[in-house]
Amino acid sequence: MLKIASQAKLKPTVFSGFDSRGTWYIPGGDSYAAKFIADAGGDYIWKNDRTTGSLNLSFEQVFDRAQTAEVWINSSQAWRSVDDVINPIVGIANLGL
Repeated sequence: MLKIASQAKLKPTVFSGFDSRGTWYIPGGDSYAAKFIADAGGDYIWKNDRTTGSLNLSFEQVFDRAQTAEVWINSSQAWRSVDDVINPIVGIANLGL
């Protein structure tokens, strides 16, 4: 995968994470998930973070950085539809995403 990804001309910005009861769980910049994204040719938006585990962030912290990401990798097994994403987050439907 590294060889193929290194030849890609486009490197999309990538956000990965999910909300659970008001806390967003995001892979740290030195996590295995961040390394997978980099190996696949993605530009992970938390790549400069040195956390090897996950970050626990507020919606505001996530939105500030993730709103312009081109790709969202959802690692939550609880979400099955767009409604599952929108319902627990008051007001997200009005953000024009």
